[in-house]
Amino acid sequence: MLNLQIVFQNSDINNLASCYKLSCYKALIGFLDEEAHGDIYYQNLEKVISAAKLGSPWKYLNTFFYSLLIFIADNGNKNTKVSYQALLFFLAFDSLFPYMEDASRFIVELDQEYKILLPKTGVNLRLPKETRYIAKKGKNIELILSDSTKILHTIDDRYTSKSLQVLNFNEDEFLYKQFINQYAQCELIGEKNFDDYISKLNIAINKIEAVDKGWVEILKNIEFVVPMKYVSHDTTKSFTISGIPHLVFLSDCDKPIKLAENLIHESLHDELNMFMNYYELTEQKNILYYSSWRDDPRPIRGLLHAIYVFTGIFSFYSQSLRTNNTFMQCDKDFMLFRYTSIYYELYLAYYQLEQVKIELSPLGSRFIETLNSIYTSSLISDIPLFCPPNILAHINKWIKNNPGYKIHIPPKEFFEKEVLYGEV
Repeated sequence: MLNLQIVFQNSDINNLASCYKLSCYKALIGFLDEEAHGDIYYQNLEKVISAAKLGSPWKYLNTFFYSLLIFIADNGNKNTKVSYQALLFFLAFDSLFPYMEDASRFIVELDQEYKILLPKTGVNLRLPKETRYIAKKGKNIELILSDSTKILHTIDDRYTSKSLQVLNFNEDEFLYKQFINQYAQCELIGEKNFDDYISKLNIAINKIEAVDKGWVEILKNIEFVVPMKYVSHDTTKSFTISGIPHLVFLSDCDKPIKLAENLIHESLHDELNMFMNYYELTEQKNILYYSSWRDDPRPIRGLLHAIYVFTGIFSFYSQSLRTNNTFMQCDKDFMLFRYTSIYYELYLAYYQLEQVKIELSPLGSRFIETLNSIYTSSLISDIPLFCPPNILAHINKWIKNNPGYKIHIPPKEFFEKEVLYGEV
């Protein structure tokens, strides 16, 4: 397995997520002090946090809550009449729901009907304009309308895959339309494929666990998965967003092993996003580099992300190929293909930084040196490596499409001869 604690031999790195939440929570308290008076939803926010009876409620509040808070602050939406204040409250209600006393009840005032997915409980909540109260009713959520009609929303366990919460968004929901859709790079998966996706995701996590249980510990840092539509057998639109920690947009794949790779890929991006919010790995010289994984020149931050993520994936496939676990044998050909391709892609990426180190901070240099040693130690001595044709094709295409940008190319022999353990 690979994570930043291993790279830097520092257990304090595990506290970064808590540091982030605590800093946002302190900002929220200041926000409430300024804005809460006379506003039902800001009063509800204070009430829902205190109703949970937690010593440190910020530990339990989900990342959607904080991300929306930042979004509102950045976009000057503090005084929006209902929508964002209400959504902040509902997200706090959602993430602290398990810790509230039964029958906790809150006043609701709406200017129209809303459809909102509560991510932690997995409830697609339809809020009629006539809704007057929202309450905890045992393990369920109850709405009480102005005519005293009661609507019960039950929590559905199918939205949980191992430790991950899978968000079954609908395109007409407020949260998706106003917040998530601006980041989405492909369509949502759709209800008819949702259960199949969950099944495939469970198999993917089981495969990861079969190789090394430590990888599953890394996945626990992810709070939510947004399932996106299948694109093609060799294309994925999976991604993370630095401003929304612990949320992964994960494209459907034709094989669970591909979903497993994408899940590791995005979880490592998420971890490094968090780390780079607190620590400087670069000197910010703004040079653009060749990247084995992109058709466009990339800034140093993007290249560091790619190197970290694919070193982790290379390590995963190295572990997978070394095990005799029968659960993994059906994917052996695919894993060999990925192992070989990533070996050459990473070598080219490390080679770029070996030629020009001026953009790395001292911590960044240590970061790359440690990753390079992990990459080298992940080579398997009895697996010969031959440079796939697509590696050279990508270099030639990149040079043609990006005139004026420098690319550092290893000696020709590197691409022509068989590469065995220890030769490079």
